[in-house]
Amino acid sequence: MFKPTLRNLFIVFVVWGAVGFVLGMEILMGPVRWAVEFCRNNPAYSAWEQPLVRSLMVILVAVSLPAAIFLTGHLINTARWHVRLFIPLLLGVSLFMTLHVAMNPDKFNLPRDMRDAAEERFVVGPYPDKAQLMLLKNQGFSGVISLLHPAVVPFEPVLIAEEKANAKDAGIEMIHIPMLPWISENREAIARITELASTGTNRYYLHCYLGKDRVNVALKTVERAGASVNKGLAGKARQLAERTALERGRIYILEEGMYLSGFPTDEEFLAYIIAAGISNVVSIMEVDSESGAKWLAKEKNVLESHGVGFRHLPLKNSPYDPEAAVKIMDVVSSLGKPVYVHDFRSPSAGIQALLQAHAKKMPCIPPMLISSNMLVGKVQAVAPNIITGPRPTELKQFSELEKLGVRAYVYFGSTNSAEAVRDRAFTSAGDYDWRCISGHDDGTFTVFAEGGPWYIYGDLPSGVLETLAAMFGPACPEPMAYVVKQHDAALAAQEQSCGMTAEYRYADLLAAIRQGQEGSLKARCLDFYMSSVPNLKMVLLLGPFCLFYAYVCAGYAGWLKTARGVRTPYTRKIFHFLIFTMAGVMQIMAGTPAVILFGSIVACCVLYAVLRGDGFAFYEAMARPTDAPKRTMFILIPLVTTALGGVIANIFFQPVAAIGYLVGGWGDAIGEPVGSKWGKHKYKVPSMFGVPATRSVEGSLSVALAGFFAALIGLCLLGVPLAIAAQLALLCSAGCALVEAISTHGLDNLTVQVVAAAIVFYMLA
Repeated sequence: MFKPTLRNLFIVFVVWGAVGFVLGMEILMGPVRWAVEFCRNNPAYSAWEQPLVRSLMVILVAVSLPAAIFLTGHLINTARWHVRLFIPLLLGVSLFMTLHVAMNPDKFNLPRDMRDAAEERFVVGPYPDKAQLMLLKNQGFSGVISLLHPAVVPFEPVLIAEEKANAKDAGIEMIHIPMLPWISENREAIARITELASTGTNRYYLHCYLGKDRVNVALKTVERAGASVNKGLAGKARQLAERTALERGRIYILEEGMYLSGFPTDEEFLAYIIAAGISNVVSIMEVDSESGAKWLAKEKNVLESHGVGFRHLPLKNSPYDPEAAVKIMDVVSSLGKPVYVHDFRSPSAGIQALLQAHAKKMPCIPPMLISSNMLVGKVQAVAPNIITGPRPTELKQFSELEKLGVRAYVYFGSTNSAEAVRDRAFTSAGDYDWRCISGHDDGTFTVFAEGGPWYIYGDLPSGVLETLAAMFGPACPEPMAYVVKQHDAALAAQEQSCGMTAEYRYADLLAAIRQGQEGSLKARCLDFYMSSVPNLKMVLLLGPFCLFYAYVCAGYAGWLKTARGVRTPYTRKIFHFLIFTMAGVMQIMAGTPAVILFGSIVACCVLYAVLRGDGFAFYEAMARPTDAPKRTMFILIPLVTTALGGVIANIFFQPVAAIGYLVGGWGDAIGEPVGSKWGKHKYKVPSMFGVPATRSVEGSLSVALAGFFAALIGLCLLGVPLAIAAQLALLCSAGCALVEAISTHGLDNLTVQVVAAAIVFYMLA
């Protein structure tokens, strides 16, 4: 730790900025993207998207700030020159690699083949490098139009300068028309693009950063100006139909091309409204302040400047007019599609009102307008146009219900009762529609099929509310088009990816195993070498995360040993468990190259600890006292055997190599601590270098139990059906426990990995 002086706090914030930027890019490219894709491809989990993304952002802050404080403390307090040099060097290299990826759009595998560009006047796409600019010049393009904006720091100012230099070298004109990547009037940019598109015959390549949002906005302008456009290189515009929610709430798809949700953010306006080709936008927000009026004016100006129709049809909540929602839906239905209707948030009372009006085509009451502390008492919604509650006895209670839009009442009871006589007279004077139902006859309920909204009260017969709900409910209808569309989209995504369902994953796994049985040893080794080397993009994006993870795991193990006094058998296996588990996750999610990268970085951390030797926290967390005087040797041997086991498992059993990591990591991590604490029935195992080694029956049983659960989880993640996975896990755990029990001290990391993968591989084959 360090003293919170102004100098030290400044260093913390500088370090935090670097750590936060690097980890933020890692999280955005990994967990955030995976979470969003999962939620959008699985409608049942659509409501999880925003909470998951927010949670990941909280995790980013919660991890990056302590990491920055930890690194700063080491940087300030250490007397070792190589630590003082390594920490800034590590941060600088990680920051440089992350910025390099962000400033080089070609790292995102974007379409760049311009050889087949047709004779359209405009071709749109992503940021071009120097080679593409030269190709454009040779193909007769007059210029390249850049939409990059200098306000989008730190990337786009650098890319603008780079493109100007590249265009000059290529001999092609660069026309800079900056456009912000969020909602903005961009009037000057639109005017210049319109002028270029409507005059002359010159050909242009038009681009933004990734060739998605701003490009799709600009091409709409080009099309309106009457010029031809080749969209072959443009990224697909993001569509509302592909999402279940925006920042301010859920999206309801009422029917094809009709969307209902909250007020989009600036970025969402650009991506999902303008670039996506929405024809009309309708706002139902109440505007009762000067700032609200300014937002409304900005929305109107921006949308109309981009050729999007806009109408403001406010829907007031108090007093509420049930007819207004029906009239708004009539207007919306008459507009050209696709049309987007929004309140400020979704769901809201206004959103519910439009859902009811779309489904029922009659005046209704949104359930969200019903308060829990109404003067009349507890009121509940039964159907879109029916609510129920206590008998209103005072004028102010009738007035309160009238503010909800209620002007029709149904009393359940005797027509000759004192309450009925009094209520009939009272409502007649107030010009309300009042009726009486004296029995539970379904035929009499047809009155609720039209008119209203209705307020029912009195001595309600048993089951009448359930009957009315079944006949006319639910209170807020769910648009079936939304459910069907999302379900079909999920199925289509599953069929397209062949990886969204367990059945597809299992079929792919079996096919990979059958393919893995073919080929000679030489061919397998060559294939492993050619396919397992991580590419530059993976090194730049995943490398900083792997280094950070390894550093945290090593630091945690060292802290447990030196600060908490935890025994080495436990600290060593905690590190072992964390590393092997992450290796298994990476193998399943990113493949062998990611594991090679991760393993290489972990190996460097271990070798550094060995170089530091006795007294270094991480070294002491790994070096068993019982291995003396060969403590270093029994750190290096497991390191080599672990790497060798991973290589063998991938050469021969690559589709299920992750099972070897998980079983070896979990089983070995549990076995030694259990044997050290509870092992009563000892037995000797072969050893090396004269160091005696023993194991216990209790430890071996714990290896089998941990190995079973590790194999079961790994197999399920690979798509193996649960029943088959359980049988394989049982067989795998028993075999690995036996192999571990007889393996030479220091070699079990190799044998358990290979045997676990081999058992699963050949049983599935």
